[in-house]
Amino acid sequence: MKKLHLPTAMLGLTVLLTACPQPDPPQPPKPTPFAFTVNLTGVSSAPVKVTNTTTNAVLNEGALASGKTFSDLSAGTVLKIEPGAVNGYTAPAAQTVTLDANKTVTLEYKAVQAPGNAVKNDSIQGTVTGIPYAGKVVLADARGFDAKNAGTLSASGSVSLPLNVAPANLFPILPTYGSDCTFTGTASDNPSVRFFTSMDVMNAEEDLLASIEEIALTGAVAGSRVVRVYSTSAATIKGTVNCMYTGSYTLDLTLQAGWNAITSSSTASSSGLKSVTGDVRSELRARLYEPRVTVQLPDAALDFTANDTVTVPVNFYQDGAFNGQVSLSTSFPGLTVEPATLTLPALSTQSAGAAAYLRGLGLSPQRVKTNLTFRYSGGYAEGPFRLIVKDAAGKEVGGGSGTFDARRPGIGLSVSDSYNLVLRPEKTLNINVSAQSIGGFTGDVTFSATDLPTGVTVTPVTKSLSNFASAPVTLQAAANVVPGAYSITMTAEVNGVIKATSKVNITIPKPSVSISVPFYSNVSVHQGSESTVSVDVRSVEGFTGATTVTLTNLPAGVTATAKPVNITPGTTTTMQIPVRAAADAGLGNATITVTSPDLTSNSQDTTVTLSVRPARTALNGSVSQATRATEGVWGITGGQYDNAAGIYMSALTRLTMAGAATTVYVPGASPRLITTSGGIIAGEATKEVLISDTGIKTTLPAGPSNAVVMSSQTDSLGRVWLIRRVISGVGGYTDNLAVWNPSTGTVQDVNVEANYGYSGGQFIFSPDGKKALYINESIGDTLKIDTVATTASKLTMVSGASGGAIANDGTVWFSTYNQLARVNADDSVTKFNVNVGRLKGFDFNNSGVLWGADSYSVFRVNASTSAVTSITVGDITSAVLATSGGLNVITQEYLVSGNRPYYLSYLK
Repeated sequence: MKKLHLPTAMLGLTVLLTACPQPDPPQPPKPTPFAFTVNLTGVSSAPVKVTNTTTNAVLNEGALASGKTFSDLSAGTVLKIEPGAVNGYTAPAAQTVTLDANKTVTLEYKAVQAPGNAVKNDSIQGTVTGIPYAGKVVLADARGFDAKNAGTLSASGSVSLPLNVAPANLFPILPTYGSDCTFTGTASDNPSVRFFTSMDVMNAEEDLLASIEEIALTGAVAGSRVVRVYSTSAATIKGTVNCMYTGSYTLDLTLQAGWNAITSSSTASSSGLKSVTGDVRSELRARLYEPRVTVQLPDAALDFTANDTVTVPVNFYQDGAFNGQVSLSTSFPGLTVEPATLTLPALSTQSAGAAAYLRGLGLSPQRVKTNLTFRYSGGYAEGPFRLIVKDAAGKEVGGGSGTFDARRPGIGLSVSDSYNLVLRPEKTLNINVSAQSIGGFTGDVTFSATDLPTGVTVTPVTKSLSNFASAPVTLQAAANVVPGAYSITMTAEVNGVIKATSKVNITIPKPSVSISVPFYSNVSVHQGSESTVSVDVRSVEGFTGATTVTLTNLPAGVTATAKPVNITPGTTTTMQIPVRAAADAGLGNATITVTSPDLTSNSQDTTVTLSVRPARTALNGSVSQATRATEGVWGITGGQYDNAAGIYMSALTRLTMAGAATTVYVPGASPRLITTSGGIIAGEATKEVLISDTGIKTTLPAGPSNAVVMSSQTDSLGRVWLIRRVISGVGGYTDNLAVWNPSTGTVQDVNVEANYGYSGGQFIFSPDGKKALYINESIGDTLKIDTVATTASKLTMVSGASGGAIANDGTVWFSTYNQLARVNADDSVTKFNVNVGRLKGFDFNNSGVLWGADSYSVFRVNASTSAVTSITVGDITSAVLATSGGLNVITQEYLVSGNRPYYLSYLK
């Protein structure tokens, strides 16, 4: 900084002044401190944070008592006050205060108002919305309402209903003798009670306007209904009421004598009634009644004994605030009402009503009360009737019930042949009517008919009646009369006035056709092929010309083309409708319907069972002794005598779905057929040959000559299992289980002492050929065989089996009397209530599938679930497991010509 050079004189003065003491300079006045006070109302303590935002100092944080003062605060200090939450109270908003004087802030905590209204036993209080009317409030139940206790609904929706009078129509709360309900539990008493489940709102003239329900919000099951109950005495009841027709409900009640509040709750599984305990709060919910008209007729019957008209006062209640023009009529023929129309005024939302307008009509405000004149023009009659009220659109909107008495001289009318009356175009129909004198009536009576369809006329008949008279009334139909069913009225008139009527139903038939399917015409169609449905079509009511016959309700994959046919009256035409099944059509039976657009309404026998069956290949000639081949089956298809060899040779053919693949001739009229991995062994005893799938023959060593039962396949080691018989003495024999090796000709006995039966046994192998069963349907033991170890053991729990199967793991299944059964690991047997015919064995490609068959169907069994799929295939001659999996089935068909073609089907 640049120095300032002072003159010598000034420098001396400066030194002098510095050396001599000087007085303090004047100071500004010190600010006056202020105080700040925070007070609380509504609570005695609350968490409040007070912050000096000028210095960012927190003066208070946490609970603050009902009041606290902060002193020595400078002017201009800005304080922020932040009230915290207190349970059950609404906290005041945060605020900021600038101090320019002593200041006080009061924080007001307001208690949170609990929702709804407190539930009380002897009154109902609250506010309801949605009802634009003021009026009277009464308790209501399914029987009606309680007029002894009445409250008010104000224009603002405030409801007040005190309960201090016992209602009428009390009943015991618990079932008594003769009831269809029973009580289980404890009860100190069985008081008489009456339940009220809601409130009705009505105006001063008792027009029902709305319904109010009381619903629990807290202190009870949320959403349960609060019900009022009057009890004649105190009682404690806990238990369950079970009713035969209406179900059950629980009771948990502590009733006092007089009025009680209880809650009614229900779920999908239970319902119950429980006394209100503690602080239960509720709200009122309203529902406006559907606008309609309730009519109150006099209790006394309308008396027409001496007069044709009766005038009586009638009250109209405008429930749900119904208003507008209505029409009046009655349900009894001949009874009419005047005036036939009436205008019901709109109700004021404050129940003041259109008083001046109503008085101008001679009616009382709000309740429409007027005189109605009823007129009766019929004959002798008495009983109930209904006054029907309809709105301007013709819709019935209410009414009322009354009775009338017209027991004066008159006529009774009856129709003697009112059943199945048919009137055909351009024809006549006589309807026989009878009249009876009532109360001494005499005179001429004209019989006629009304309510006739267009194109039908009547010829009236007049008879003199003193006691009884009858006559035929003739109806004539024109050619263009419209077919249909009609209800007409037969009448009895005296001097042009109808005195009696009787309803009659007539039918004007439509020309149509009748379709029937002969009872023997159940139809089968095979996948990928066609069949026909035979149908008889007959003319009904003179039908002539063309109609179209169609098959409907066809299963998936089956189609049929509608077929036209010409019909003439008095004839029946038989026609064939082709049906075709696609190659992948679903197998099974379906009920199909034969129909026509001209079908008569009472046509019968229009359905037929359609059986969709597996695809099949026609075979050339018969097939017997079918045995599994590598592809398809081997079977005996005929034969011839070889003169050169001096032996009968059987034709052995390998059959596939593509047709016959290979045919060879083998020795013997009934050669044994045994499937091997390299072809098939065929022949008789010592004349065995091995035949490949292509027909190459290989001569085998001589086989056993004393085998009575031989397996139809070789095991996993290429051997044949058999039962061989050794004759001993006169008529004696011994059977042994044995195994034959076709490649060497050796026979080995398997020493198992068992009863093998005299004949008819069979061997069944597991898919891998390592396990086998020997079973005999009639008598004898069942053996389980380990073909690898060449051992066998008895299955004591299996006897008389018709078929069997053994899995690769050794699990044994069998069928007895077509019922499926399984041998468990502990040797117990589980039987399944399913029909499987005779078991054939396990599928060679699917270890979870068993196959069975009877004479007409094949059964595919799920071994895990025992579920069975039944497949109808036809008249089965053989069912053979397929090497690649599935089942080959040979069927035959009996034709009317006497031919018996054979077919091969393959299922998987």
